[in-house]
Amino acid sequence: MSKVDVATKRASVRDAESWSIPVPAGVSVGQFAGFDDDGRFSVLLAESDDPVTAVSTIGLTNEDVGVHVAMAFENGGRGRIIIIGRLS
Repeated sequence: MSKVDVATKRASVRDAESWSIPVPAGVSVGQFAGFDDDGRFSVLLAESDDPVTAVSTIGLTNEDVGVHVAMAFENGGRGRIIIIGRLS
């Protein structure tokens, strides 16, 4: 019986799951939702009511909750969300 590398198998499952999620191409507009319990940026995507974690190239505060932000997707839409600007 051969050994199974559980960490590799879990990573493969996560990779497969990320490919099954439809993502927009290019720049998208979302809404800044504040910060999660760990202090990470959260955004609302147009197709979801649940905030998702993001990183940001701009400074945002709790006073900015609700503003529309421009977002890009790392690795052509298959990676993390990057807030690249605030819309006015």
